[in-house]
Amino acid sequence: MMVAATGCSTVETSDSNEGEPAVGEVVHVRNDRLDGGEEIPETVSEQAWVWEGVGYEEMVVERILPLAEGALLVFDDGVVALDTSTGREAWSYRKIGVSSASAVSPDGSLVAIASPGSMILLDTADGELVREIEDTNFQEGAFVIQDLGLMADDGFVLARLEEGKAASVRREDWGGKSRWSSDEITCDEGSSGVTSILGGFFSPTGVVVHLECGMDESMLVSFDPDSGVEDWRLGFSETPYHFENLDDVTFAPVGDKAVLQNHAQLRGTVVVDTGKGEIIADEIPSMVGDDPVRVLEEGYISSLSEKLEDESIRRYFEFRDFSGEVARSIAIDGYQGHSVTGLLPLGRDLLSLHRGRYEENGRISVFSWGKKGR
Repeated sequence: MMVAATGCSTVETSDSNEGEPAVGEVVHVRNDRLDGGEEIPETVSEQAWVWEGVGYEEMVVERILPLAEGALLVFDDGVVALDTSTGREAWSYRKIGVSSASAVSPDGSLVAIASPGSMILLDTADGELVREIEDTNFQEGAFVIQDLGLMADDGFVLARLEEGKAASVRREDWGGKSRWSSDEITCDEGSSGVTSILGGFFSPTGVVVHLECGMDESMLVSFDPDSGVEDWRLGFSETPYHFENLDDVTFAPVGDKAVLQNHAQLRGTVVVDTGKGEIIADEIPSMVGDDPVRVLEEGYISSLSEKLEDESIRRYFEFRDFSGEVARSIAIDGYQGHSVTGLLPLGRDLLSLHRGRYEENGRISVFSWGKKGR
């Protein structure tokens, strides 16, 4: 391991050779602490900053994860933490050319980076190494540890399939000490039993696990995060239609709700109240001309289109509650962005990112929500 001071930065590498880092070499740069981002804006007026991504020109940002103070850019072989007030790089960690998977703790204070053979925990404020864990059964392309790897603030929630087509869930601290273990979970009588663990997530009140119970059947089971006591379970007799290019159809949390992502990330037709274990919407429109754009905690945004007499297209964006009632809407003539991607709803405005063929053709448009109705 080589450690070098560069200005106000600390650079750690796992190899003392000079020149370009080799495949498998760790490059860990710590510039400064994240001081905390600004409040989430309700509107925008101008560009605040641009991250140039020097050294990452040939890489793709796979995800952007929120931190307690800032944001985390996730790449195939590592992460970069940005101060969202200034756009500066606070710290970064890469294992050159080695595929990894990353997850952030619910409170945003820790990030886990898993790669074949080991996992590290970093403090998200300054990138300091907190712990290294060996033998994590890493599976390339997903943050998975022993069938389910949910990162808690102080450990993991793990799950596994048991004999007799059942499953079990347990919570461990970072050192592997068990905090609780559930009873065996079985599917309803008449099903073919638990056949796979589809995923899971933390809700504001529990740990929710998504289990497959045979062909087109599944269920959600919620556990108390401190005791492991089962709070509720909710079964689904059939899987809603989903696009063929989706490898997995899983639920994702949105505040105290969860959406079945059978269209895309945070886009789907089924929404569950995770506090009560009840379905609150199972028929969100998903047809051509009335597309769900994004599910939010209090409703969802849909996109509709209308061809005008001059052959131009008028696009409508509607914010609806889960009963389908329109609360706010925008009518836009000559809209050139994509109807179901690149949209960011704010408190007073709707942002649309139009990606041109070349970088210089990209632009952001800001539209203000109108009154109820079109």
